[in-house]
Amino acid sequence: MKETRLEIKNNCEYVVYIMSPQCEPKCTTRINEQLIDLRPLRGNFVVQSKERNFSITLCGSNPICKKFENGISFCETTNDSIIPLSKFQNEIMVYNKDKNAVTIRGFYKGLKKQDKRKVELIIKCNWNIDSSEITDKILPQQTKHYKFEMESSYGCIKLPQNCVITNIFFIYNLTNLYNRSGYLQVSNVPNGNIYLNICGPLQLKLSNPKNNCSNSFSQVCEVNNGNYINKGSILSKFEVVDDFIKTTFISGANCKDSDNRSRQHNTHVELSCSKTEEGPKFVRSEICDTFINWNTPLACPSYVSILLR
Repeated sequence: MKETRLEIKNNCEYVVYIMSPQCEPKCTTRINEQLIDLRPLRGNFVVQSKERNFSITLCGSNPICKKFENGISFCETTNDSIIPLSKFQNEIMVYNKDKNAVTIRGFYKGLKKQDKRKVELIIKCNWNIDSSEITDKILPQQTKHYKFEMESSYGCIKLPQNCVITNIFFIYNLTNLYNRSGYLQVSNVPNGNIYLNICGPLQLKLSNPKNNCSNSFSQVCEVNNGNYINKGSILSKFEVVDDFIKTTFISGANCKDSDNRSRQHNTHVELSCSKTEEGPKFVRSEICDTFINWNTPLACPSYVSILLR
């Protein structure tokens, strides 16, 4: 079964088809009880570099590679020869939360020890590319270890947010930072407006409900002259540093840094315990990075955790 679906029998009878929680087919994995499903990416891809050619099939066996052996999913096809790199049955999925990227790892082991090869395919988050528009990028090669990269919205993994932090002495419950009206407006922004929400979805009540921020599940959105820029969609973990609480919203819209390298917008938020509520304030912007400070009583520790042991 590929996806959850609803079937309406009549006005009184509805049938919902869902995957069993105990089922975990190939090309899927579970992270914090959330199913990550890459099966919509199933297909054949050709990767070409200056000196080498490869044929890759995601979530299945490759029709070209099977000329060497059945079940091969990655193979090199340079000069019309076929060198197996990975078997579909040997592949696993690994999620890197800090980079918000999914990696498919696999290997092929021949009869001889020197015939063992490894592959890694990193699927990076790009909200603007779906399964039919995937771009393949080959990375510098290592001997017997092949690394590939692609971008896809299926690499954008947005998990439920944990807004309770515990360090050695204190517990910080940040769940009340969530504004139930759907958004907070950041003050002191020099151009346009910036809206954010923490510990819950950003829901802008604007004239254009479908925009580049809503389409990419943005948590921080800049609106300027009718343009919507996603400044960060995925909340990284909270950290307590010198009595400040710091976090970063990553995986925003694509941008170019000062060296013209492709990056994504990130927003860095620093929370400080305060007697008065000052709301989020813009500090500065550095090409692909936005910095916001927020002095609020909601960032004060609620309990002394050492007393709870």
